[in-house]
Amino acid sequence: MRKFVTLFFHHPLVVTLYNINFYPYSGCIIGRCCVLVTSPFFVFYSMNFTIPIQTAKFLSNYTGNWAIAGGWAIDLFLEKITRPHQDIEIAIPRKEQLQLQQYLQNWELNYVDKGQFQPWKKDELLSLPIHEIHGHNFNGDALEVLLNDIKNDMWIFRRHPSITFPAAKLFHPSALHIPILHPVIVLLYKVKINKPKDKNDLINTLPHLKEADKKWLYNAIKSTHPKHEWLTIFKK
Repeated sequence: MRKFVTLFFHHPLVVTLYNINFYPYSGCIIGRCCVLVTSPFFVFYSMNFTIPIQTAKFLSNYTGNWAIAGGWAIDLFLEKITRPHQDIEIAIPRKEQLQLQQYLQNWELNYVDKGQFQPWKKDELLSLPIHEIHGHNFNGDALEVLLNDIKNDMWIFRRHPSITFPAAKLFHPSALHIPILHPVIVLLYKVKINKPKDKNDLINTLPHLKEADKKWLYNAIKSTHPKHEWLTIFKK
């Protein structure tokens, strides 16, 4: 049985590209032509692919499987930056959760259980309903991990288990050779949130999806949210 994990990764580093030095944890997320600073006095956003590239470097010694998810996956799929990004998500096989734990052995890791943080103990296997992990290290890096399940080589949508997707298609290649979570999965998770940026992600992505993937996403949305406004976008 194969299962997947989504990992949410902040990458605060010293930034010198603009002749500015922001040090962890004031906190900053690097970008090639801009910087996100989480100070109340400065807010900048990454507008190129430096953050996923840096994330790939961070995971370069990780021997497990992984892929960029969330909004960054959409832009990597489109091969262009369509909007600012404040964070990054990573998907990895859930069966490798202990491999991830070992890779992050110097991090403080906690999972969420009934709204409360609990320490993720060494070699502790996490199963449903637990699906969210948070971690940080002494350098100020922070991450969030969302656990996703696969059964019989099919990805199972946690919110609606009747929705499935071939596990073999979950990881999608990108032009930068950085693996991404399949865009239809990314978009399906955005349906419930439905912020303007999420709707724009759908509008930007739909013309570039294969017809079979469009049909799968439409049916998944219709099944879970039969009156959702996104359904009208497919008909335009």
